[in-house]
Amino acid sequence: FGEVVDFPAIAAMQPNDRFTANAQFAAFPDLAPAPVWILPPVYTDSLSNVLGGQWAMSLYGGLVVNPTYTGSAFQGAASLQISNFTAFSGIQFFAPHRFPRPLDGVLEFAIRSGTASPASHLAVLFTGFDGGGTAATSQTVALPTLDATWRRLRIPLAPALVPARIYEIRIINNSLTPITSVLLDAISFQQP
Repeated sequence: FGEVVDFPAIAAMQPNDRFTANAQFAAFPDLAPAPVWILPPVYTDSLSNVLGGQWAMSLYGGLVVNPTYTGSAFQGAASLQISNFTAFSGIQFFAPHRFPRPLDGVLEFAIRSGTASPASHLAVLFTGFDGGGTAATSQTVALPTLDATWRRLRIPLAPALVPARIYEIRIINNSLTPITSVLLDAISFQQP
């Protein structure tokens, strides 16, 4: 909240020792305005580090990922190349900790087919926790058919019923039809 409390020098402390200072913060979190949560990008040339850790990914259904594909990038020098999207396979992006859904926020990313063949039946969904701490999943948001041209897509979070605290983004092949390859880049949460 922009406050600083200065302590005198502490010569030494042992485990479980207490130090009592002569000052305190004036604005406590329950009395001050809520801080604005600004997330770094999820992916730009690599998965991003955030306070408390790094974004991670997990694959299922036989997917293969090249996280630093340099053959085509929307932004920067590399993109994620996701290959072998078999029926109902997917990629999950895990935040290192739950974070609040940005007010009026969107998930923004660039995506394209990795080949000359169109890629269709892809979808995005989010998992996390509702205000009471119960696990929750968003609606499944269908993506448009992709060609070999980069497209920037924006998914509004509130209309997709994204949980109050987000933990995971999942991109899935929501059909029986396999998809050869998809390129993904510049993944981030944005708040207008």
